[in-house]
Amino acid sequence: MNHSFIIRTKDELDAKEILKYIAEEYPIIVFKDEFPELSFVYVGRSSRPIQILKTDDGYEVRLLALSSEYDFYLVEDVVKLLCSMTLANGYDVLGEEVEDCDDFFIPQNFELRREDDIRLIKSAFKSPDSFIEFPDGRCNIFVGFDFLRRAGVTATSEDERFHGRLTAAMAHALLIMMVKSHNDDDIEIRSKDNPEQYMSVSCFRYPDDNNVDYLAFGELLTLEDARSKNHVEILYDDFQKIAPDGWTLIDEVQYKVVPFTDQSWDELFNKAKELQWDGSFPKRTQSDKPISESNPMFNQPPELVGSSFGYDYHDGSHQDFGYSKEDVELLLEFGKAIESGTSDYYNQEMLECDLGILYEKGIGVEQDCYKAVYWYEKSAADGDDYARCNLADILRKGTGGVEKDWKRAFEVYKTVEQPYGPFRVGYMYEHGMGVEQDMNKAIEWYMKGHRHFLAAKRLRELGIDPDSVDDEF
Repeated sequence: MNHSFIIRTKDELDAKEILKYIAEEYPIIVFKDEFPELSFVYVGRSSRPIQILKTDDGYEVRLLALSSEYDFYLVEDVVKLLCSMTLANGYDVLGEEVEDCDDFFIPQNFELRREDDIRLIKSAFKSPDSFIEFPDGRCNIFVGFDFLRRAGVTATSEDERFHGRLTAAMAHALLIMMVKSHNDDDIEIRSKDNPEQYMSVSCFRYPDDNNVDYLAFGELLTLEDARSKNHVEILYDDFQKIAPDGWTLIDEVQYKVVPFTDQSWDELFNKAKELQWDGSFPKRTQSDKPISESNPMFNQPPELVGSSFGYDYHDGSHQDFGYSKEDVELLLEFGKAIESGTSDYYNQEMLECDLGILYEKGIGVEQDCYKAVYWYEKSAADGDDYARCNLADILRKGTGGVEKDWKRAFEVYKTVEQPYGPFRVGYMYEHGMGVEQDMNKAIEWYMKGHRHFLAAKRLRELGIDPDSVDDEF
C-alpha cells in the first residue's frame, strides 16, 4: 500500500534547501536533487527511496509499499518541513484533508500499512518465482525466496518480525547498490574500448552476488547512444531476448558485459528500437496456479515454540515476540553458517541477537546462557543495540549461572544507544554497582535516558519533570 501526501501550495521551493534541511537531521544518499523529483534514502534505514515530486497543485511526498518504520517517521518530518516552508495548513492523504501532521503519523497507521504489505508478500512466499506487484506506477517489486531466507524470515514468522527483518534487509541491499552506483539510480555500463557507448540501467539492482534470487525496484532498461543522444527504453524481459553473446546473466538483474564494438553496439541498439516500451507493463502471474491466501498456511496463526518478552520503553506495556518452529530452524542454520564462515545473511547482527534469545530463553533449544552470551557478544560487536542490552542484563543479574560482572555490565550499558542503556547506567551509579556510588552522575544519566519509562519514573521520584528534559541532553 502506498501513501501520497499532497501539500497544496503555489510557493516555489528550492530543492537544494529542502535536501539541506533533511540532511541536517538524517544521513541521506541523494539520487535526484532537482525538481520535478527529489529522491533519497536514509542511510542504512530506508528500504525504499523516498520521493518528493513537484506537481501542478504543489508538492507530493510518496511513501512506497514495503517502506521501513524509519521511512514512515522520516516522511513525517519531511511533510512537516514542507508544510512549514510553504505555510500550508495541512495536507491530503488517502483522499482526506489532514490539518495536523500528528493526526496521520501514529503507530496504528504504520501497522495498517505493514499488515497490507505482509499479506501480499506472504501470499507468494512459497513460490520459487515470487513476484509481488505493488501499484507504484513504473516501479514494481520482485522478491525471490532466497532473499527472504537471507533476511531471516519464514512464512510463519510473526508479522512484526517478518516486516522488520525484511525491510532491514532491503535497506542493507539498497545501501550497497547506491554506494556502488555512485549515488545515482541510473547505473551505467560503459564499453571498455569506446567509452562513448554505454548502457544505462534505469532500475535499482542487487550488489554483485551470484547466490541470491533478486529484488528489483523497476523493470525498465534504457539504452542510450551518447553520440546521437538517442535512447531506447525497453522492458527488462525484452532485453533478455537481445542480450549479446558473451553477456552473462547474474541474479536475473545484472549483466557482466564483454567490450562493445561499433558493429555490436549498433546491432543491439537497432534491435532494442524494435522493442521500444509502449508505456504499459504486461500482466504477470507466478504460475498456472498462483498461490493465494486461500492456502491453509496463510489462514492459521503460526504455531509458536516459545516467546521472548519485553517492555515498550515509552509506557512499559508488555510485549511478546514469538518464534515459530521454522524460525528456530532458520536461525540454527544461520548459526552453523556463521561459525563455518559461509554466512550470506543480510541482517547478521539481528539474527545473532535472535540466537542469543533462543539460548537465553530455551526457545526450541536447550537453555544455555553461556551460549546466549556468546551470540550476544557477536551481535553487539556487529552493532546490535538490543544484543548489548541483553548481554549487559545477563552480566548484571548473573542469569542462568553466568557469573555476575557488574563492572563489565556497566561498560556495556554505556554503549547502548536506546534510552534503556542510560537508565541502567544511572541505576548502577545510584546503587554503586560496578562503579563508585554517585547520585549526581546517576541523575545525569537518568536525564539522558528520560524517554524510557523507568528513567522517567525515577526522575519524577527525585522531583524532576522528565518532559522538561531537553532531548539533546
